[in-house]
Amino acid sequence: MKFSNLVSAAALAASVEAQRPGFGAPFSFAVPSFAIPTQFASYASAFAGYGAPTGKLGNSAIPVGQTKTASATAYGSVKTVVPTVPTASASSTAAAAPSVIAVSNSTASSAANLTVVSTSQDAKNNPGLPNSALHRGNWASGFDINTDPSTTWPNTGNTVKATLTITNGTCSPQGDSKICFLINGQYPGPKIEANWGDMLEITVVNKLQNNGTSIHWHGFQQKQSNVQDGVGGVTECPLAPGDSKTYRFQATSYGSSWYHSHFSGQYGEGVYGPMVINGPTSANYDTDLGTVMISDYYPLTAFQEEYFASRFGPPSATNYLLNGMNVKVDGSAGQRAKFTFTPGKKHKLRLINTSTDHHFKVQIDGHKMWVVQADFVAIQPYAVSELSINIGQRYDVIVVADQAASNYWFRAMFAGDCSFGANDGSGIANGIISYSNTTSSALPTSKAAAHSDVCVDESLGALVPVAVKAVDSGLFANSVVTTAVGANVLTTNNDTVFQWTIGGISQKIDWSAPTLSSAVNGLSVFDAAKHVVSLPNANAWTYWVLYNAFFVPHPMHLHGHDFSILGSGSGAFNAASDIGKLNFKNPARRDVVTLTARGWTVIAFKTDNPGAWLMHCHIAWHASGGLSLQYLERPADIPSLYSSAVTNSAFSNTCNNWKKYAATMPYKQSDSGLKRREIVGDVEMDVEVLAELPERRRDEASVKAHLNKHVRRHVKSWI
Repeated sequence: MKFSNLVSAAALAASVEAQRPGFGAPFSFAVPSFAIPTQFASYASAFAGYGAPTGKLGNSAIPVGQTKTASATAYGSVKTVVPTVPTASASSTAAAAPSVIAVSNSTASSAANLTVVSTSQDAKNNPGLPNSALHRGNWASGFDINTDPSTTWPNTGNTVKATLTITNGTCSPQGDSKICFLINGQYPGPKIEANWGDMLEITVVNKLQNNGTSIHWHGFQQKQSNVQDGVGGVTECPLAPGDSKTYRFQATSYGSSWYHSHFSGQYGEGVYGPMVINGPTSANYDTDLGTVMISDYYPLTAFQEEYFASRFGPPSATNYLLNGMNVKVDGSAGQRAKFTFTPGKKHKLRLINTSTDHHFKVQIDGHKMWVVQADFVAIQPYAVSELSINIGQRYDVIVVADQAASNYWFRAMFAGDCSFGANDGSGIANGIISYSNTTSSALPTSKAAAHSDVCVDESLGALVPVAVKAVDSGLFANSVVTTAVGANVLTTNNDTVFQWTIGGISQKIDWSAPTLSSAVNGLSVFDAAKHVVSLPNANAWTYWVLYNAFFVPHPMHLHGHDFSILGSGSGAFNAASDIGKLNFKNPARRDVVTLTARGWTVIAFKTDNPGAWLMHCHIAWHASGGLSLQYLERPADIPSLYSSAVTNSAFSNTCNNWKKYAATMPYKQSDSGLKRREIVGDVEMDVEVLAELPERRRDEASVKAHLNKHVRRHVKSWI
């Protein structure tokens, strides 16, 4: 397939190297402007004016202690059943606990104290006091801010139930209509909220016309519940259209996160929503203002953008969204996300980067943000004016309303060295913080703080976990494994396609044969393309040097664990000179880390959670391009733990339904690597597409005609 404006990756790399020797630059400096290929252009134009949006914006809360039921006809149903004051039983390692302390927003005695300090010592000194504005480090007897959730958690006996129904539709995140997928009739999906130690029982109903789906519960460690992780081809078969599945797992950690589709790049279409697990906090606050999901926005569908990204490099976002909304860059349409501060009070915000491709820097003009949690790990508070947050990462922050009564911009600014788009956060298309006592309704005139375009995480030295956990350093030198991240470029005449690799392999999973199911059946040797890395030893520390040979950073996410980040640096890791830079005493812990451009990051985790766990780049185009692997942790323990789960009728029915659908589905799997490719004349295409043609009709003209038909069919399926 010839596109006259394609640029080869080699030329691209040379171009950026010439501009920034020794470092490189994002694709934005080298990718030429291009017209949509004719196969897509007609359908893209047809999308314009598709009709009034059918989905509502924002996410409706599912509050703890209440029941919410939406119209089953219009929006499906969402229900939460949680007693107001749940009770707790013994945790996995602790003695029986009394009642979990209900979260209180009482502010009676806190207004005069605007300092932000760690609650760690207060929780030790006052273990019997309730969780309140003055004692946010407390939770329940035996469980507080100093507890390590990776080993100890309450069993409340409560179950939070919800139903998520996924449908085709349209939405208007910035005021104009576009194709999207809806959850319970809204974009993005509804918030799911529970308490630390609750069980979650969430039924996912797939009512999409031409898409399978699966839902991953991001950051949840799924202790002995690997089958609930929601990754098609790894822990389950995807849900076919018309099918449903009930996921059941425990909230063993607390903090802020999100759920999202793990089916191709589907979450970029709107299949995601926020999750809040209430628990202790490492600094006191008065009011919890809830989640702030930050995402990039594109006018085309995620599947179209993915197609272009594999050939042209990443597309430029036309806007960013806060909780699924923003005005257009010129302010001509749409609506802003708005938050209200009460003067003299401390406010908790839960920041979540739900983007497909963008690293953001968050600012609230005129205010410091005290960072108290990184992903699902409580940390000692520290203050910033600008917070760096990559895809999949979460930060809980405390903001003191100590400025003059007015309106202030809430900005999400692109990290310009790796992200780019039409809205850089410097204009009027931002969120607004309004003081409750302001009389002004005018747009803010506040000024941004100093901004950095560098694509790096918050300093590892600042991310100090409250619950201290050391990493065994004794076996590091003899056990550490280096895994390189890179890219291949396949060029056929004028068609250039990027293929991402880790450890030299571009992963391709088989949706119909989940790794977990194969492991239960005793399979120990897997197809190389599935990229299964076996970790046979129990409760052993494993050490991994992630080395990025490319000039693009990668937000690397591990399922099933919070890993310890021992250190990072530029260039290749040198054991002799770099081991002294590593922190084994109480290193930062989280589940997403930015692997910087042409640099290394050393992570470690303990094999205490048997299962099949994916590790992947959370840039949607990169994961779809194969930048992922799966750890098969303690395979000998998997059959006894999961045999009943993968041999029961529910699991089998899901796979049987998927296989039946896959045999006739309108388009085949096209992500997680290039798959095998065939060349006919100057046309390159997936083998599955070519196989649809009989041998006698595989001349170049027939293949081109068939490919155009196949592309049209793809575009129809995206509607």
